[in-house]
Amino acid sequence: MTDTGLPEGVWRQDRLPTGWRYWVVASRRYSEPDVFRTELNTAIREMVWHPPTGAVLPLWSGLGLQEVMRQGRFRLVAGLGVSATPLEYPEDSHLEAYLERGAEPYWATYSLLGIKQLTPEGWQMTYFLDRGLEIGGVAVDFVHEQRPKGLSMLCALNRHDECPGSFKPRRWLPLDRRVACRCECGCQQRSQGRAADDPVEQLTEDSDDLEPDGKGGTVAHDKPPGAE
Repeated sequence: MTDTGLPEGVWRQDRLPTGWRYWVVASRRYSEPDVFRTELNTAIREMVWHPPTGAVLPLWSGLGLQEVMRQGRFRLVAGLGVSATPLEYPEDSHLEAYLERGAEPYWATYSLLGIKQLTPEGWQMTYFLDRGLEIGGVAVDFVHEQRPKGLSMLCALNRHDECPGSFKPRRWLPLDRRVACRCECGCQQRSQGRAADDPVEQLTEDSDDLEPDGKGGTVAHDKPPGAE
């Protein structure tokens, strides 16, 4: 595959059933060799996703994701991912000899981390290779999926247990103007058992912000992009 026509900061793109996977230039040495990319694809497919709030994450991976979230521009986060099994790579000082001459290296164990975000066209999953002392973006998925109408932002993010069963459809409406969430997850029924002082939905992004604009899947970054 040639680089012709690829977005800036991307060295390769692969077709997904309903979208694209973009491989990022900044981590090309860890994804270009076929054996590495095959293992990354497997790790992505088998990644374990956790809710973004109150997630029970492995300690080191959780700290890494917190740092990525702190430094990045991530909004409307639906999940945090950690590879189900570690990835084995040659240590950096052995990498070139392994690739060029097949020399037996010392092996290092890395993890793949992920952040799943809601976009106007569906979902964006950004993947990071955690190499212990450094975490770098390695790939980005853009997956097209039609979002049902009439959902609270929390249900749209698949954070169903957090949804209070209703939501404020516009930021400028009075605080008491809420409408029932149409999700079939049972959030309306669960809301009837909530106490009056239970917290309600704190996400204030207007659903109109998520109307499809035809720009989903644009990559123009040296790193995996956060949502623009």
